[in-house]
Amino acid sequence: MNLTVWRNSPKLARTNTDIDTDIAPFGSLQNEVNRLFDQFFQSWPLTATIPRYNVDVAAFYPKMDVREDEKAITLIADLPGMTEKEVEVTVAPGSLTIRGERKDESNRKEGGYYLTERSFGQFERTYPLPNGMDIDKAHATFKNGILTVAVPKTAEARKSVRKLDLAHN
Repeated sequence: MNLTVWRNSPKLARTNTDIDTDIAPFGSLQNEVNRLFDQFFQSWPLTATIPRYNVDVAAFYPKMDVREDEKAITLIADLPGMTEKEVEVTVAPGSLTIRGERKDESNRKEGGYYLTERSFGQFERTYPLPNGMDIDKAHATFKNGILTVAVPKTAEARKSVRKLDLAHN
């Protein structure tokens, strides 16, 4: 676990090395707080199963909605500023994957920025699919930066769903 140092960069200040105490005014304090957080979270039983990433705060991570009805599972992803050529959708038994790259159309190193919140970069999102999905009939559309992927249910899966009557006790 790392604390973020405010700098004119969207990246986390600390990677696997400690803060240089000669450069950062409170570097030794931050090193100690980072060590305490690391020590605290290492004592949790599930910590070993959680991957540790050197996270780029400005990385692009598209938002998705997933809905299910009697006929299909539909995924809708916001991919603003992208074209269908920059997006890849794959479907396999048990999973639906969207990957691509949102490219920065301008050079951010040129001056004049007061605030930068837009994010860019490669992404990959995988959504697990339940049994009974007809992946051969899955289809996707892309319009105005919105990706819609529909994976229909098999006839057997549609038949296996039944409504239960609620009994009064």
